[in-house]
Amino acid sequence: MAKRSSVLRAYAALAALVLGTFGLSGCGGEAFDNLPREGVTGGVTVDGKPLKSGIALFLPSDPMSPTQGNFTIIDGKYSVPKEQGLVPGKYTVKISSSGTEKKADGPAVNDGAPGMPPVIPKDAIPPMYNTDSKLAAEVKPGIPNDFQFALSTTKPAK
Repeated sequence: MAKRSSVLRAYAALAALVLGTFGLSGCGGEAFDNLPREGVTGGVTVDGKPLKSGIALFLPSDPMSPTQGNFTIIDGKYSVPKEQGLVPGKYTVKISSSGTEKKADGPAVNDGAPGMPPVIPKDAIPPMYNTDSKLAAEVKPGIPNDFQFALSTTKPAK
C-alpha cells in the first residue's frame, strides 16, 4: 500500500511538472499566432494635461484585419509590446475615460442606495474622440509606432 502511494505521488509530481512547463510556455515571450505584430506606444493629453486613466481602443479600418487593441492609459501613457501588438494597417482610435463625474440622465440619482442599479459614470472624454471618433493611426512595420493624441474638452468653432 505504501509503495502504491509513493508511485501515485511520483506520477502526480511528474504530471504537475509537465503541466506547469507547458502552461508557462504561453506566458510572455513571442506571439504564437505568426501574425506580423508591431508594438504600439503613445500618449494622451486632455487640455494639455496627461489623461490620468482611460482606454485607447484601436479598431481596424479593414474588417478583415485580424487584430484590434484595447490599451490601458495610465498617467497619459500607453504601451503594448510587439508580442501583443497590432498588425500593420490603418486604425480608428477611440479614447474613453470614466473620470469622476456621475451621469445623471434621470430625475433620481441613487447615490449607491441598496437595491438600486449603479450610477454609470459620465465619460470625461467628449464623443468626438470616442463614439464619434475621427482619430486615426497607421501601424507600420519595422518602425516605432508612437501615437500622441492631444484632446480638447472645448467644442470646436463652427
